Amino acid sequence: MQTKLAEKKVEYHKEFINKIGDSEQHIRLSDGCYRDCWNCYAPKEKVWYDLPEIVKNKVVFYDMNFLWAYPNPLETIKKLGDIRVNGKVVYYDFWCGIDFTLLTPEIAKALKESRFGKFNNKRNYARGLRIAWDRSLKEQ
Repeated sequence: MQTKLAEKKVEYHKEFINKIGDSEQHIRLSDGCYRDCWNCYAPKEKVWYDLPEIVKNKVVFYDMNFLWAYPNPLETIKKLGDIRVNGKVVYYDFWCGIDFTLLTPEIAKALKESRFGKFNNKRNYARGLRIAWDRSLKEQ
């Protein structure tokens, strides 16, 4: 029998994040997830934060379930796609992935047009979404 992380009394770090490094900006816009997966200890309540100024051309989001927890995610995705830093477009990555069950064709199109993808191990942008796959392989 698997023990859930939540049952281990692990404390979740629930706070706004806006860390600016040499080449990337790391942000947390929301907290919360309704799934209660065995390997996660994210809180169930929704908490969200205002979008900070984007100052780097590579942005990594630490949100656990952005599509569920953030109000108006489609509007925010489109807004992020319009941002330029030093006249150049910005590329985005969801570190924890996107909940594929909440994707709609409209959201998927907006994510692609707004340059959401993933950064590889050399921190280069690559097309294609990072998907949160925390549940059964039966859903494949």
